[in-house]
Amino acid sequence: MIARVWRIWLPRVLRAYRGTMPIGRRGAPVPQSPSLEPFRGQWVAVANGKVVAAGKDSRELAFRLSKLPDSVRRAAVMQKVHKPSSEILVGMG
Repeated sequence: MIARVWRIWLPRVLRAYRGTMPIGRRGAPVPQSPSLEPFRGQWVAVANGKVVAAGKDSRELAFRLSKLPDSVRRAAVMQKVHKPSSEILVGMG
């Protein structure tokens, strides 16, 4: 009896769950801005298309952002500028 219920119920649940998950990329990856080249391997804060602060880690960047005017700080977006590499990322699990 339980096996019969699972056989009917499980495919419906999995189908509904998979319907909400994105499948693959929906376009080409966005290239990094050339203005970020000098900041490879660092954290940067970008506001209005310009780098307003940079730091070697997120804590240092947050400290530097705290010293900026409030209007700049609210407009800034923090991001990590990755170093170019040829490593392959393998997901397990």
